[in-house]
Amino acid sequence: MIPIGCVLGALGALVPFVGLAELGALLLAPGDPDTGQVVFLAWLVAAGLGLRGLLLGIALTITHVADQKLQGILRTRMVAHLGRVPLGWFTRNSSGVVRKAAQEDVHDLHQLIAHHSVEYTAALVLPLGGLGYLLWLDWRLALLALVTLPFYAAAYAWMMRSYQEKMLEMNATMARISSAVVEFVSGIAVVKTFGQGRCAHESFRRAAAAPRPSATPTPPGCCRCSSSRR
Repeated sequence: MIPIGCVLGALGALVPFVGLAELGALLLAPGDPDTGQVVFLAWLVAAGLGLRGLLLGIALTITHVADQKLQGILRTRMVAHLGRVPLGWFTRNSSGVVRKAAQEDVHDLHQLIAHHSVEYTAALVLPLGGLGYLLWLDWRLALLALVTLPFYAAAYAWMMRSYQEKMLEMNATMARISSAVVEFVSGIAVVKTFGQGRCAHESFRRAAAAPRPSATPTPPGCCRCSSSRR
C-alpha cells in the first residue's frame, strides 16, 4: 500500500507542471483561449497538488507510526538486556555511551524508517515520470535532460568523498562528548564542594574540541575534576 501511494503521490507532483505547461501553450496560442480548457487545467493543477499531499501524507503517517513502535521496541529490549549484563560491563562502558546507544543511535533510525522509503520512491518516480513526459513532448528535450546526469553524478561523488570515515569519526566524538557530559553532571556535587567550577567542564571542552586541528591544549595546572565512570 505504501509503495503504491508513494508512486501515485510522486506522479501527482508531476501533474501541476504538466498542467502549467499545457496552460501556457493554450494561453500563448493565437486567438482567444477556450475558457473551459483553462478552467479544466486549473482544476487539474489543484487536483495534482491535493493528490500529492494526501497520498504522501498518508504514507508518511504510516511510516512514522512504524518508526515510533520500532523505537519503543528497541529501547525496551535494550533496557531489558542492560538489566542482565554483568556489573563489570558498566565499568568498561560509561553511562554516556549507553545513553548515546539507547537514545541518539535509536533516534537516528528515524530518517531510515519514517522517511527513506517514501522519499526514495518519490525521488525515483518523479524524474522518471518527468522524463517520460519530455519524451512524449520532444525526444530532444529528454536528451537534454539526460545530459545533466553525469555532471550531477560527478558533483555528488565529490561531495560524498570520505563520508564513511567522517561519520565514524563523528560517532566516536559524540560518544566522548556524551561521556564527558555524564561525568560532569555526576561529579557536580564534588565540584561545588571543592570550588573547582572553572576547571570542571575541562573534559567536556577537550572532547568537543578534539576533532579540530586547532583545538586549544589543556591549560597547565588545571585540575581534572572527574567522578568515577558510571
